[in-house]
Amino acid sequence: MGTAQNKKISIDSKVCTQCGACVTACATKALEFGGDGFPFLIEGSCVHCGGCVGICPVFAVGYD
Repeated sequence: MGTAQNKKISIDSKVCTQCGACVTACATKALEFGGDGFPFLIEGSCVHCGGCVGICPVFAVGYD
């Protein structure tokens, strides 16, 4: 099993309520809202800190 540092952040759009908590919590601005209203990851900016994972109230954000 890998560590958070080598796993990709994923957002389950079937669970996501588009509240924006993950986008706001992202210290490196690696999450933004897309045209569909759902957050998406800018992979090169993500430092895998897990802040977005821990703050999601519906557990839609996790690691692949």
